[in-house]
Amino acid sequence: MKTLKTLTILIFMMGLSIHGFSQINPVSTVCPAPSDAYVADVQTSQATFFWQPDKFTSEWTIEIGPEGFTPGNGTALKTLDVRVARVTPLLAEKITGLSSSTYYSVFIKTECDGSGSKWVGPVIFKTR
Repeated sequence: MKTLKTLTILIFMMGLSIHGFSQINPVSTVCPAPSDAYVADVQTSQATFFWQPDKFTSEWTIEIGPEGFTPGNGTALKTLDVRVARVTPLLAEKITGLSSSTYYSVFIKTECDGSGSKWVGPVIFKTR
C-alpha cells in the first residue's frame, strides 16, 4: 500500500494521466515577497536598504526613485538587481549616488523563475 501512495503522489506532482485518472495540474508556486524592509545609515549621498528574504530565494529587484514614484513603470532613478550566493536572515544593499536633502522611495520584489513577487514598499527616507 505504501508504494501506491508514493505512485499517487508522483502522478499528482508530474500532472500525468494514468488508467482513467484525469490530468491534474500541479499548483503553481507563489514567489514570496521580502519582508521587514527599512533604510538606515542615511548620509548626504547614500543610504543602506535592509530586508528579510524568504530562505528559498536569492534574487531581488530594488527600485529607488523620488518619493511617490510607481515601481515597475520605468521611472525609477536606479534599479538594482541583487543576487546572493548565501541567504542570511537579513540582507542589505548600499544605495549610492543620491542627492542631499531629498526624499526617496524604495521598493523591492523577489525574482522567481521569470516571475516576480508583488512590490514591497514604499520605504521612504530623506538624505541629509
